[in-house]
Amino acid sequence: MDISVKKTKEGAIRINASGSLTIESAGELHKVLRQELENSMSVSLDLGNISDVDVTGLQLLCSAHRTARTSGKHMSIEKASEGLLDHVDRSGYIHHRGCPEEFEPCLWSREGK
Repeated sequence: MDISVKKTKEGAIRINASGSLTIESAGELHKVLRQELENSMSVSLDLGNISDVDVTGLQLLCSAHRTARTSGKHMSIEKASEGLLDHVDRSGYIHHRGCPEEFEPCLWSREGK
């Protein structure tokens, strides 16, 4: 997995990840997400070049989102590959109503889309 981190003019963090987001590589992204969520109020992810994903990768993203929300921070996915979105859908992660209120907006909600 290749990961790059950039700070925007507004002070937010943008993480660009490419390659495989599976059990073998999720630890790399976990480390970066943990660090950036500790140091920034807003983190966005560009996952447009993710080639492979498994349930471990999806769980990592949901867990990071919950951590951000419970810390009063913002985390979003700005771009996602078709393969990632397909896996989200097939795995049952798509929510029509979203997460519990304290974690809204849900990363995978189709509400209003």
